[in-house]
Amino acid sequence: MFLLGIVILTLAGYAALCMLRPYVPCAKCTGRPAAPCRACRGRRVRLRAGHRILNGSCRAHDHITR
Repeated sequence: MFLLGIVILTLAGYAALCMLRPYVPCAKCTGRPAAPCRACRGRRVRLRAGHRILNGSCRAHDHITR
């Protein structure tokens, strides 16, 4: 039961972090305009994985309820 509480608290914290700061620095590139990476397209920031999952679930919900 204690472990389940820790997992839920961790997931809630990450969800809050995704809502407050959805962008993180891109670790794959240095932001060079000549050769931008696919993750950030040269903007030096990318979306967090949790925020991408949230966007996808919202998009799926919108598609289903139309």
